[in-house]
Amino acid sequence: MASKSLDLNTAYLWPAPVKLLLGVLVVVAFLVVGWFAFYKEQKESLDTKQRQEETLKAEFDKKAKKAASLPVLKKELVELEESFAVLVKQLPTDAEIPNLIQELNQAGSNNSLQMSSTKPLPAQKDGPVEILPYSISTKGSYDQFTKFAKDVGSLSRIVVLNTVNVTTDKDGKLVLDAKANTYKAEQSYAKDNANVETEFVKK
Repeated sequence: MASKSLDLNTAYLWPAPVKLLLGVLVVVAFLVVGWFAFYKEQKESLDTKQRQEETLKAEFDKKAKKAASLPVLKKELVELEESFAVLVKQLPTDAEIPNLIQELNQAGSNNSLQMSSTKPLPAQKDGPVEILPYSISTKGSYDQFTKFAKDVGSLSRIVVLNTVNVTTDKDGKLVLDAKANTYKAEQSYAKDNANVETEFVKK
């Protein structure tokens, strides 16, 4: 009897609750099949697109921040190039280098120092710049040494005192031994930076 009640050929004779249950099962079956056949694939594709969207947004934000700071960076670069061009112009020329010894001796004389020696040392290459060191030896007081160092730093051309050593001689006088460095740019390098400065002046 139960077998007969489940005969699809007589489904029209089934009770309404059974027909309803069967309809629900059919709908559920179609939904499950549809999920695996269509919706699941679409959902995975959507998830992939959403991840790509987040990545693109992050990249856009990063590039937008760079673009926003670009004018500031350009301005800073111009200022650095201007400052560098000015520094290059402060480097002594070949004609001015021999006068540096005289200027160093004059700075010592202005501070009543006894300049024992001022002599050039072998030049040193540092990229496009050549370091021109000078050996200095002088006698005096700490106060005189301080004023001498200040005057050297105020010279029209860049001169830097380094490797400073203060000792006492046999007579009890203070002796300052130091190395004064000045710098000379290669001719082509100095010319290029002079052109850069000229362009800034025109602007």
